[in-house]
Amino acid sequence: MPEGLSPPPPRRAEARKLTGPRSVRPATTARRARCPPNCVDPASSHHIRRGLATEAARVLTTAAFGVPGSTRVEIHHHRANLASRAVPAGLGFTFLGEVPDQVDAPGKDGIDCIWSASPDLIASWRPRG
Repeated sequence: MPEGLSPPPPRRAEARKLTGPRSVRPATTARRARCPPNCVDPASSHHIRRGLATEAARVLTTAAFGVPGSTRVEIHHHRANLASRAVPAGLGFTFLGEVPDQVDAPGKDGIDCIWSASPDLIASWRPRG
């Protein structure tokens, strides 16, 4: 490689070696059939209603409040998505209200819900173990 030039970005296969073979894929039947064993397919029956999104939100909220000066964490979701509504509600977030949003995907109704948490919320969570 000539001096002063940076190498080209890695190809997908090379990038996969660097970051590990994991991915999140859209929920389509064709893709589900091709999803490798270590793939996370959000629509797969193996992954829904198991608390994975709730646990991820718990970990991210805890990490966010570990940043000095953090005073609030918000979760936004589409009003029509009841499973997403269960995540902040189950964690004890406070419902702030609804705001208009674009309808840019099937199933969206043009309304987003906003939930908020303060640092003292994580003190009320039971330890996981």
